[in-house]
Amino acid sequence: VLDTFEGQYASRLICKNCGSISNTFEPFVVLSLAIPVQKEKHDGDMITLEECFSEFLKDETLADSEKWYCASCNELCPAGKKISILEEGLPPVLVIQLKRFTALGVKVNEPVKFPLDELNMKPFVLNSVQSGTLKYRLYAVTDHSGVCGGGHYTAYSRCSDGKWRYFNDSQVSIMTHEPRDFGSGAYLLFYERVP
Repeated sequence: VLDTFEGQYASRLICKNCGSISNTFEPFVVLSLAIPVQKEKHDGDMITLEECFSEFLKDETLADSEKWYCASCNELCPAGKKISILEEGLPPVLVIQLKRFTALGVKVNEPVKFPLDELNMKPFVLNSVQSGTLKYRLYAVTDHSGVCGGGHYTAYSRCSDGKWRYFNDSQVSIMTHEPRDFGSGAYLLFYERVP
């Protein structure tokens, strides 16, 4: 299971006082990406998966309540944090969770546009040395309808015959066309690495 799903990213803390750096390598099986709220949105504009990755990877300054113990300064210090996905840490199957619920349990109903055939991870990895792209192809989506305390899950899957199927409890139906819009319920995305 770990050989198939486990990846790794680096979490870097930087002391704002002395510039000292601490790197921690974190394993993941699911990348949980927040859905950024757009301030100005035009009709038809959708948040993209690329924007979700940018939000996940952006530099952040830790709050005063989260000061980091800097060994060089020998005290709690203000710090910056940067997450980087490692190229060699990309798994054969990449599972992405779109964070559909806030800390207060409110559902985020923004639709997110994501690629079906070519998710290129190269822009999101640290110091990519691969000459080509790091491509993934979507093969399944888990969808959530309802609220935090209750709801219903369905799934879409691209099966080995290349056709998409829709799974709703015990009912399975073949889709007559490739899905282009999963709406605002897409919750888990399953991508497989392609050569």
